[in-house]
Amino acid sequence: MGTAGAVTTAVEKYGVAGTGSKVSDLAGAAKQKAAAAFRGGGPLKNGGGGIALGNLATKTAVGGITLLAAGSTCKVQGIKALTRAEEFATHIQVACAEMDLQDAKLRAVVQRADELTDVLTRLERQATVAMDRLEALTFDPTEHMAALSETIELVRGVQGVAQARLINERGDLSEQSEILRVRYREMNEDNSDG
Repeated sequence: MGTAGAVTTAVEKYGVAGTGSKVSDLAGAAKQKAAAAFRGGGPLKNGGGGIALGNLATKTAVGGITLLAAGSTCKVQGIKALTRAEEFATHIQVACAEMDLQDAKLRAVVQRADELTDVLTRLERQATVAMDRLEALTFDPTEHMAALSETIELVRGVQGVAQARLINERGDLSEQSEILRVRYREMNEDNSDG
């Protein structure tokens, strides 16, 4: 039963005609006119809005219910759309955070590569100078053992830094690269005058 049917049933059951009779006791056109006048606030002669207002009230009630149903449907659809948009925004925030983390990791790798390149360049230069000094000597193990040890240490440093893995299996900076960076950076600082 639609809105108009529900209104009509209620008026027929509880309504009173301008004559004082129950609408349910009337029949045919008299019943229809009495019901319409009742919906309009009673007959014109009794100060009501009459049949025309009653018919308008019924149409307005049907239209109002239709608008209410349409508004409710729009609200439900809007809430669903808002929920989907919020879920999407959350996914985007998570993806952005993951990208920021990857960006930070990549920047750290680039920085470590630059640091190790700098260390390697200085170690190679120092190792080359040390080897040139040894080659220029008439080697005496008693007298030149410290120079030989220093040269071997520098060559091993060059080899270690050149072969160091920058990242581990998880994609994080390797502990080995940090140890070498610190060890040979300090060694370079100690030997920076030589």
